[in-house]
Formats: sequence, structure tokens, C-alpha cells
Amino acid sequence: MNKDNLHIARQKRGQIESSLLIALATFSDKELANLLQSKLSTERTIGATLLGQRKAKEFVVSLCAALRFEKALYSRIAICEALESIGKESVEPLSQLLGKIGNNQEIKLPEKYFEKKSYPLTRDIAARTIIRIGEPAIDKLIELSTTKDNYLLSQIIDTLGGLLHATGDLRILKRLTIIFEENKQNEFLLWKTIRAFSATENKETTDLIMPFVLAP
Repeated sequence: MNKDNLHIARQKRGQIESSLLIALATFSDKELANLLQSKLSTERTIGATLLGQRKAKEFVVSLCAALRFEKALYSRIAICEALESIGKESVEPLSQLLGKIGNNQEIKLPEKYFEKKSYPLTRDIAARTIIRIGEPAIDKLIELSTTKDNYLLSQIIDTLGGLLHATGDLRILKRLTIIFEENKQNEFLLWKTIRAFSATENKETTDLIMPFVLAP
């Protein structure tokens, strides 16, 4: 593929030139939010990027709605970056999208569940965005982790593991330990929790994990 064709292909996926941001910088926040529904992926990227730069928290719900259905790579990245930039106000609506975007989430035990030596990255796009928000997301995720919905809990466990890796916050470690004790009879949630523990080096969690790692 030559450079011209590559440029066109990237535009179709929502990649933009910085000059386009300058050209539309006079748009109101409402006009930018309307761009999130444009048929042109480049316009959706512009809308998300400028809303993020302005930290337009009034349009977090619009950004989350756009994220749920966005297919263009660069537009999706721009939306996630906007939500991350806005920060704490993004956590609640993002948490409602956990496990609901795409089909990349894990839903069963893998054949070799402790094969990876490094902490695994979460596969859920909403979870990854929440993790990048960091400390402001912790209290909300701990609150949500009391859910009785096991699929949702599996995504929350991944997110808590990512937040633990990013922040080292001991509140997360305490909550994951409780989840571990409460779900010993659920192999999938147990595996998820053990993986989340691997986000930190801690003697207490190592003692919990090792019997499962060493098991034949």
C-alpha cells in the first residue's frame, strides 16, 4: 500500500490532522457532542478529542454512548482518551459499560490458566479506560464489586487488578482478598481473582496464590 492509500485508509478509521482540530476549535461543546454521531469517522474523532481537551464533563454520557457503538479505531481511541482526560466524572457511566462492548472478554477458564508470567492486561475496553483514570475510580469499583452478577464481577475483578497494578492502593488488595474468600467454589472468579493478585508483590497474596500455581 502506497502512502496515499495508507493515508486514506487511516482517515476511514478516524485518524485526523491537527489542523482539523484548529479549524473546528470554535465549535461549542454541544456542536462537538453532535459530531460524535457523524457518519464521518474523522468528525467523530474531532468531536471526542476537543471534548476531552476541554474536559467537558457534561458530555460524559454522550461520549460513553458513542464508545459503545464506535467501530473506527482512531475514533474509539479518541473517545477513550477524552473520558480519561475528564477523569472522575467518567467512572460511573463507564462502569455501566463493563463487559458490554465487543466480545473480547474472557467468559471461561483457559486451558492453561497460569501460563503467563507477567500481569495480564484486561481485555475489556471500558475497564482499560477506567484503569487509566486511576485513583479516582477506586471507590466506585470497590462499591460495584458487591454485585451478585458473576459476569459483571469478573470484569470488575480485572479492573480492580489493573487499578491495583497502577496505584498499589491497599483498599483494592483488601477487597480482592474478600472476593477470593467468597468465591472459592467458583473456578472462573477464583482464577480471575488470583490473576488480579499478581498485579502486586505481597507476601499475603503470594501465600494465597501459590497453592493454585503449584497444583498439578
